[in-house]
Amino acid sequence: VLSSDGQLSVGNAALNYRAIDLSDGRLLWLTPLTACVPHHDGAWHDAAEKLELMQGFNRMGFFELDVRSGQSRWDKHMFRLLGLEPTLRSPDFAQAALRVHPEDRAAVIAHRQHNMQQAGRHQQRFRLLLPNGTQRDIHSLSEVRTGADGLPATVLGVLIDDSESASRVRAQE
Repeated sequence: VLSSDGQLSVGNAALNYRAIDLSDGRLLWLTPLTACVPHHDGAWHDAAEKLELMQGFNRMGFFELDVRSGQSRWDKHMFRLLGLEPTLRSPDFAQAALRVHPEDRAAVIAHRQHNMQQAGRHQQRFRLLLPNGTQRDIHSLSEVRTGADGLPATVLGVLIDDSESASRVRAQE
């Protein structure tokens, strides 16, 4: 049975699936669910619970971008990472790029423009400068996904504050 959350049950096995509607049916990609530790009551932790755990450390923020319209959506953690007050509308890329360290800004802009040309996964490291003068070392992970027409349509991504690790590396150097 296909569920709306992207999972398929076959006997005792559970699989993740992605589907594409075709003119004469559907094409499914099946992958096994990753193993995880059961709760004390034997139930599996769900994705929302795992995400809540990760975000509870205040080191990551998630974003989505509509490639065609340029509209983006941020979770509340993205605003905090960039030192901005949460608003109803996410800043556009030009506004957000102003937080990127001047020495890294051109590379971040070029990376973004290049990556939005084709589907795939991308990563980049750069520095942010916050209004209070502090710096954050960021590891950006994103995936460009295509629309029904086969052209890039959406970017899903996460920014991870890696300042602690970067500080240790600089101290050792």
